[in-house]
Amino acid sequence: MRKFKIYICSILIFMAAGYSACFAQELPKHAGGLSDFANIIDSENKDKIAKIIEEIKEKTSINITIATIVSTAPYGADEYIQKLFDFWEINKKPKGILILLVLKERQTQVMTTESLKKMFPENVIDMFHYSIVNPCMAEGRYGEGAYNGIAFISSIIAKKEKVVLENVKEAPKVLPAVIWEENIFFAEVAGVAFVIFSIILVLVFIHVYHARQLRSKHSYHDIYWWTGGYGGGSGFSIGGFGGFGGGFS
Repeated sequence: MRKFKIYICSILIFMAAGYSACFAQELPKHAGGLSDFANIIDSENKDKIAKIIEEIKEKTSINITIATIVSTAPYGADEYIQKLFDFWEINKKPKGILILLVLKERQTQVMTTESLKKMFPENVIDMFHYSIVNPCMAEGRYGEGAYNGIAFISSIIAKKEKVVLENVKEAPKVLPAVIWEENIFFAEVAGVAFVIFSIILVLVFIHVYHARQLRSKHSYHDIYWWTGGYGGGSGFSIGGFGGFGGGFS
């Protein structure tokens, strides 16, 4: 009986493994800097993107890969790009970037090697998604969206690496992102200073409020004692402080 149970369990495990293998998506082989597996990028933009990727690699040694796929199913986009990042061994490169455009799920994903994290902080990646690429993708202008994304990323790289790119004629909205990225430290300092000042402001207000309550209380008892009866109160005024004024979409 025990052997029979082991036999049944083995069959079930084998069937589960086979079921998973059938429904797991096979990862595509790397097809170069531009891997348009979804076939959504027009030939003109393909040519421009390929030239930018090659120029960036030659002048900065940074490897950019952009891939388009129809769907990430059965994986989520985050899991899929990580698998692709590892499978294509971009994770082993000193400086590597993978940009993924997913047609069915209407999503964009970006992953970089650790060495490029500071060059592309979260606020810059958010701008890449929501201001540069996704508006084009949402309208079906896939080639334009892919080109804009590469131009945006490449222009930031060129500025940080101090190189001039011959193949990036237009980089939409790059300057605001670069300025924001370069001044992020000052923005964070200003944010911290504002929070500290707000806390101090609240503490001062609480202190003054309690002082006013205490003063009113004492004034009432003083008047009560001096007049010998229930009489008028005393006024107390304080001047107030003025206030301070991600998938395809």
